[in-house]
Amino acid sequence: MVALAIAAVLATVLSACGGAAGSADTPKVGDELRLGLSRQITGINPHKGGSPDSSGSIVGSIYESLTRIAPDLSVEPGLATAWTSTDPLTWRFTIRTDSKFSDGSPLTADDVVWNFQQLLNPDYKGTSGAPLRKYLKSVTKIDDSTLQFNLSQPALDLPGRLWTIFIVQPVFAQSHNLDNEALGSGPYKLDKLDQENGATLSLNTFYAGTKPAFAHVKYTVLASEAQRVAALRAGEQDLILNLDPLDLAQFKDSDTYDTILGVGTQPLTLAINERKTALRWPTPGSGRR
Repeated sequence: MVALAIAAVLATVLSACGGAAGSADTPKVGDELRLGLSRQITGINPHKGGSPDSSGSIVGSIYESLTRIAPDLSVEPGLATAWTSTDPLTWRFTIRTDSKFSDGSPLTADDVVWNFQQLLNPDYKGTSGAPLRKYLKSVTKIDDSTLQFNLSQPALDLPGRLWTIFIVQPVFAQSHNLDNEALGSGPYKLDKLDQENGATLSLNTFYAGTKPAFAHVKYTVLASEAQRVAALRAGEQDLILNLDPLDLAQFKDSDTYDTILGVGTQPLTLAINERKTALRWPTPGSGRR
């Protein structure tokens, strides 16, 4: 996200406190959270972005970024614990020294620098780097807990721009296919991925943050609206990302599900290209087509 400004985009979310009322397999905290996705998973490379109702949801559970966006849309610490702007073109971030990847290897300042070096390389395939290259020149290590961001132009909201820049383990990234394999420092690790049907995750025992409430997360791709509604009615899903607002009324008085219709974090921009030559229509009788 280029800026933290939020456009008038409504995100429809249907969340559940459990499964179907009275069912024997109603999930409890500590068990499996069943989450329905509305789009097929295109890959889980954290440097290629991803829709929040598909790949992005999985990536955000496996990997960490320097900052996070809180439910109230404020910027909060992630891998970074603090940050300050020393001048308009220089920022310094203090990062955690206790973070580890899910294989137990430490996440270091050098790892973070390597990730940004890749993203700032115009020949790198990671699409998340394109917005960065417009204003960020380099990221350097000051010491084991301090990074310096050197900008080419001011970015007053820099911390808020970094929440989708996920950090991968450099050695793993260079020897594995990040589109379908993962090694992150987030709360969960990848157990199984089926891009057409879904994914399963389990707790990352090395996660340095607050332990999640659920030991496992099962993502299921439900591409059609009818599938998503049917899954909820059958108590087969606990959380659905994206449901048509017209269908929310079906669950309005449910004892099992809570419906949420709110403002999302995805900004949309409609711009007019003032440099494009105007298209001239032929005058009547001119013979031009």
